[in-house]
Amino acid sequence: MKTMDLAPNMGELLPALEKECVSTIITRQLQPMALKVLVNKGFEVFKADGNRLEDNIQLYNLNELAHFDMEAAMQFATICGGECDDCKTDCETTPN
Repeated sequence: MKTMDLAPNMGELLPALEKECVSTIITRQLQPMALKVLVNKGFEVFKADGNRLEDNIQLYNLNELAHFDMEAAMQFATICGGECDDCKTDCETTPN
């Protein structure tokens, strides 16, 4: 599924995913804030291995697909500057 096919903006994406009964997400890239929101809402998020959907589904079914972690998400944080304050949505930062 493509996000734009589900919802016209990110604010409507979570309800759309829930409506479609989606509980697991496989993606190539994800911003840190989006990962935090998805995980906090109970979604399982996995990092795609390559670009082939069928291969990723097979890896998922074999329990060989890695969870998308914050370290992987931070690779894409340069788009938003890597700072939570730069994000257009509300967020909390928690001390490590």
